[in-house]
Amino acid sequence: MMMTGSLVLHEIVGHGLAAVLCGASGMTFAVSPGFAGWAVGTEPPVPEDVGLITWAGIAVNLTVGLVVLGMLRLRSPRLTPAGLVLFWTATTELGHAIGYTLQGLIFQQGDAEDLASMLGPMGRLVAIGALGALFVVLARWALRGVAGFIWDHFRSSTPGAFRRDFVLGFTLPMTALVMWAPGLPQRKIWTILAFNFVVLGVLFGLTAWCVRRAPPEREQPGVPITGRWALGWTLAALATFAAAHFWLSKGVTVLIRS
Repeated sequence: MMMTGSLVLHEIVGHGLAAVLCGASGMTFAVSPGFAGWAVGTEPPVPEDVGLITWAGIAVNLTVGLVVLGMLRLRSPRLTPAGLVLFWTATTELGHAIGYTLQGLIFQQGDAEDLASMLGPMGRLVAIGALGALFVVLARWALRGVAGFIWDHFRSSTPGAFRRDFVLGFTLPMTALVMWAPGLPQRKIWTILAFNFVVLGVLFGLTAWCVRRAPPEREQPGVPITGRWALGWTLAALATFAAAHFWLSKGVTVLIRS
């Protein structure tokens, strides 16, 4: 649900709105539940605006992620309805912005595909190293938050039970999601495997780091997820999948002005 929502922001609010602001009368877009999509203006942009429109998607994801992260800094994320939404919004948006830019730098795919040639060989290596380190820092912060959520919900009685709950409740479902989401269309199979291998390596490595010991007790622990709460999230995820699969993925044209 959060991944598809992030893509909607990226394509429609990012590329599509930027195209309209640059003179197009509307936008045409598509968003699939497999984390792939596109958006263009109803009229081609002038050459001077192509760069702005191309980077608008990543800029929107980065901006939303930083704003929500700033909100989270005002309070420690706990397992509450609001805390969970804010936490996953910040994680998804920042991960999308950083990961997608890295994908462009390494494999020359997507919106950042021209960044490698712009930076040159040495600049490309420096940028890959810096963004790669930032991605690991974000993943470490996110998994530390997940560890607290797992602890709050399952109330694991032993370190062994906590490790089991963490792997079964988060790591394996996230692994399935990474493997299932194809991302950009027409990617070469080796780039898909290489990107997934790196992401899963970070996921499993940080999982091993996070489950070394139980999280410290917090002054205000979160509450376990109730059945009503879980049902709400599940229905929202199914609704998001259905909307993307049966409507957004088919291509939608929206006219802003005639």
